[in-house]
Amino acid sequence: MKSEEWKQIDELFQETLNHAPGDRDAFLDRACAGNENTRREVESLLAHDDQARCFLERPPGEIA
Repeated sequence: MKSEEWKQIDELFQETLNHAPGDRDAFLDRACAGNENTRREVESLLAHDDQARCFLERPPGEIA
């Protein structure tokens, strides 16, 4: 993937984080406008971001 595409995906990912989780699908519908590859990449980043946040919010005793 070209660096320009990654830059666009990263910018879109950052913008999507500014929306409430319930509003993100509608935002991505508009922002991606049929570009399924870009949408998949942003959704993948969102899923990993959610997993990381959940991990970081758990007390160390629960993780061990």
